[in-house]
Amino acid sequence: MAGPRLSDEGDYDHAVADYDQAVKLDRKMRSATAPAQAPGVRRATAKSARDFGEAIKYDKKSATALIARGAFYQSKADYDHALADFSEAIKREPKAPQPYSDRGLAYHGKGDFDHAIADFDEAIKRDPNYAAAYLNRAHAWRAKKDLDHAKQDYEAALN
Repeated sequence: MAGPRLSDEGDYDHAVADYDQAVKLDRKMRSATAPAQAPGVRRATAKSARDFGEAIKYDKKSATALIARGAFYQSKADYDHALADFSEAIKREPKAPQPYSDRGLAYHGKGDFDHAIADFDEAIKRDPNYAAAYLNRAHAWRAKKDLDHAKQDYEAALN
């Protein structure tokens, strides 16, 4: 089936068509062994990625669609694509705290806690009341086994 290869390469229209055919051929097996690998799930993933790409193409100034697609990639543990989208969102809206915090989450997902903390620092610098950035930074500190910093950030998030 060409769907996975095509969707990985960004040819989402062909991937969706391939998955449509796979769903027709494989209705009984789609949830039998690996539901996340089922053609229907893969088709939905390809459609979502394609739709985000269209939104980004038409809105070249806003970071909103990039942040949404980055979050989508992050939910799939595709941290490299998420990082690319969050980095582009930062270029588009460098004063906004959210893309820094979101990129920090992607770095955290990759196990790169130093870059994650640096991005959470940037988010907090842009909005000192951004509780999610304190909470996420606390998780990164905890992952680094720095419990003193983690405790400070957990307290800051609560305040």
